[in-house]
Amino acid sequence: MEVSRALIGLHAYTGCDTVSAVAGKGKTSALKFLISNRDTQHTFRELSQNWDFPRELIDKLEAFTCLLYAPNASTRSINELRYHLFCAKRGEVESQQLPPCKHCLTKHTQRANYQAGIWRRCLEQNQAPLYLPSASVSSDIKALYKSVTIIIIIINPEVPSPVGRVWKIEREKEGYSWWCTGWKVSHLLMLSLTS
Repeated sequence: MEVSRALIGLHAYTGCDTVSAVAGKGKTSALKFLISNRDTQHTFRELSQNWDFPRELIDKLEAFTCLLYAPNASTRSINELRYHLFCAKRGEVESQQLPPCKHCLTKHTQRANYQAGIWRRCLEQNQAPLYLPSASVSSDIKALYKSVTIIIIIINPEVPSPVGRVWKIEREKEGYSWWCTGWKVSHLLMLSLTS
């Protein structure tokens, strides 16, 4: 039962139509780890419970991602793991072989939380049922059902705007918010030149 409650979060986190996948790590290895680990089940059950999730959840998902990339590594810091994997291969590594950096993983987690939150709430009813009087029902329906009260249940979960969470609007165009900080390409170029 615990595994089934965690599947929505796992599916969003490991990639779906609206959330990118973690490079080189598929759903199968993540699912095997989920099935064998109760803490991970609890973590993915927590994902999407709140629109604004606690910092501890990001830390737990960071540790999970570290285990996906290097199950025997002692670190649970994604940036440390990136460094160790890079050094272990003496720099001969493609970027897709490394886990995402902490900033990108945080944004990824926000997108997964938002998408899983929509899925988890998609059948919630936040309005009272709407009862239609028989006078407003079409004659075709009346012929099928002689005396019936039609009940329409409006399913409309309250979903906050994605702007500021996973999307940004810049110059009246929508797009993903990929970075947590104000880094620019010029900063990255300076870092690579000074390294």
